[in-house]
Amino acid sequence: MRTRGMRTTNMKTAGMSSATPRNAPPLLKSLCPEARLLFLAARPYGADEHAAEIADLAAQALDWNVFCELARLHRVLPLAHATLAEYARQHVPKRAYAYLSAQTTMTTMRNEANLVELMRLDSRMREVGVEALHYKGATTALRMYPALGSRTFHDMDFIVSPGQVQRVCTQLEADGYQNKQQPTDRERRIFEKELKEYLYLKDGFNIEPHWRFTPRRYAFDLELDAIRRRDVKLDDHAGLLAPGPEDSLVLMMLVGASGFWKRLQMLSDIAACTHTFSTLDWHWLRAEMQRLRARRILLLSALLSHELCAAVIPDDLLAEARQHATVVRMARTVVEKLASVDRCRKASAHPPRQFQRLLWQMRDTLGDRLVYLARTTTTASHVHARRMPLSPQLHFLYRGLVPLHDYLAIPLSRHLRRLKAG
Repeated sequence: MRTRGMRTTNMKTAGMSSATPRNAPPLLKSLCPEARLLFLAARPYGADEHAAEIADLAAQALDWNVFCELARLHRVLPLAHATLAEYARQHVPKRAYAYLSAQTTMTTMRNEANLVELMRLDSRMREVGVEALHYKGATTALRMYPALGSRTFHDMDFIVSPGQVQRVCTQLEADGYQNKQQPTDRERRIFEKELKEYLYLKDGFNIEPHWRFTPRRYAFDLELDAIRRRDVKLDDHAGLLAPGPEDSLVLMMLVGASGFWKRLQMLSDIAACTHTFSTLDWHWLRAEMQRLRARRILLLSALLSHELCAAVIPDDLLAEARQHATVVRMARTVVEKLASVDRCRKASAHPPRQFQRLLWQMRDTLGDRLVYLARTTTTASHVHARRMPLSPQLHFLYRGLVPLHDYLAIPLSRHLRRLKAG
């Protein structure tokens, strides 16, 4: 597979900032040494600027189980392994280093197998008239990271127009994939109206066909047809369609925000994009995020990705983010969560459709926040459709039944079970 060569970079762009050498970024200074080491080591580019600090941290009496677990939860283990191998190999205990090395090898092998399968499926979809736009996993690893194995991805994500979803599902099922949700026809209507993706499984492969970029609860005015596309060539005969550089960055910011920044990988993707495409049109990016009413998300994404992952961000944009008190508070909240194993586990266990204070704060206007609150508390899932089946004519009743189910019936049931057990 094609690689990008060296993982370090000396790129300097006028008016742009990368991590400050020999000084820990402000958001990292108060963290435990395990988290600080991970955030410095798990950078797709620019870790060399902190080589001395990485070596010093690795030489401390660290809890390497915590370090390895954080790296796994944040899906940045291959990046951390590469950095430690280069700058601190002698300080890493043999058991921890063997684990990091083995997991990196497994990630590379899995990514290569996933890519082959994704190319096969893309070819089959083209044969039946479906043009898929690939983003996140495979195409991000291929285009923006030092090597395909540098970025962990378990799911293969692509998006199609809503009118092509059924054709894609039929094709996947013909190939032996099974829909994890296994919705009935009635549930499928609810699913495709309220949510954004299916999950199909077969032989260790996870395929996620999307019909929206973000879920209805956190919707943005972002249409598939408006995304500018690039053909990512893999060899002389094959390629995958992916968003252009600026569109990719917008999607990374919106996907990270709607996923409440629960993984460091969401930020390392942004950093990898800013390093790979050195001529990004930041004027267009600002205008587009303003159009989407996502200015706070832009500022938060810029600050977090720069401080934690050495993203190359315009100086004036960073200055604006650092002067925005709410953005700084949100950034500290995100960093504290990312540095805690327990909080990272809880973030993975809690579905995003539950109300998140951080998601509320990230919206620019009160109107957007109220829309988020209303949609989050009233959006039906296939679980609701299964437990409370309604005919299509009565789907509007879910707007009242869903909050009653989630915020009254379920808590009451749990409370009664605890009383019974006590």
